[in-house]
Amino acid sequence: MLIICGIAVVDIIASNLPKVANPGELIFSSIKLCVGGHACNVTLDLVQIGVPKNKIVPVFAVGSDILGGFLEKNIKNTDLKPKVFRTDKALTSKDLILVVKGEDRRFHVDPGANMYLSPEYVVEVAKKEKPTIFYLGGVGMLDALDKDLENVLRKIKDLGALTFVDVVAPYGKSWNFIISALKWVDIFHCNDVEIKEITGKDNLIDALEKISKLGVKFCIVTLGEKGLIANFPKVRITMPAFKVRVIDPTGAGDAFCAGLILKLFKVIRSKADIYTIKIEDWKNFLLYASACGAACCEAIGTTASVKPEYIKRIIRSQGGDVSRKTVIEDI
Repeated sequence: MLIICGIAVVDIIASNLPKVANPGELIFSSIKLCVGGHACNVTLDLVQIGVPKNKIVPVFAVGSDILGGFLEKNIKNTDLKPKVFRTDKALTSKDLILVVKGEDRRFHVDPGANMYLSPEYVVEVAKKEKPTIFYLGGVGMLDALDKDLENVLRKIKDLGALTFVDVVAPYGKSWNFIISALKWVDIFHCNDVEIKEITGKDNLIDALEKISKLGVKFCIVTLGEKGLIANFPKVRITMPAFKVRVIDPTGAGDAFCAGLILKLFKVIRSKADIYTIKIEDWKNFLLYASACGAACCEAIGTTASVKPEYIKRIIRSQGGDVSRKTVIEDI
């Protein structure tokens, strides 16, 4: 069983913008209302790439408003049975995303109900479902859960689950909240800015080494068009990126995580032990996950193009080259 927990957001995406409008200026673009946030994106990606629906339990928070209904309905329409924590303390989270041609995305986020996702609720769901893999995405914007993160992850580990944590820039606090929890993290995903801020190291290799010392077993840093770098026990993997026509990169990191979760789920269904996986297999897992992230960039929306036909095409055309250029070194 997979528990996919974390932030849930309604994405309002303005894409293909020629520029950001000046004060009072009118700019035309394509604007879509989409399901977003790590928990929802990873869940939908997993369904699309082939994980059985009865093996996925999404867990997220919404407010008592129409957008909360929009999120819940879209997840239930895939025949999933989400565990939804409802709160009257805030409205459902929203993210206004501006995508300008040739520029990185601009995010404008209302954290909303995510701030109130109950750690007790999450642990109770985990005790009932007994997951093999517990994914927690959007750490940093889950205020109530962030405050109890170490305790939550320890309890999840006590259930025998593999813990997979993905972060966002912390809202209203420093990164200090996460340090003591890292010893309970099996797989940690972030970008280069985030890992440098967490560790206080300006050099990426130094940052990777420090986060390993803090307790993370497998740390994967995705670098956008520069690929990825990962520190595993005694081994470092550096992999270049797939080259695709980027329409909208929103959700690419979530697609990467979904691809990796799929591969891990196939290997460790009966036992959450990733230490027996051979490094060549890890390389192939990362290659597939990277192709999922690349596929995500080829259409507007966080999950629209994370589908087997897109992923297979990318791997078929570029997988050999990416694999040959991947560097595996002892550390």
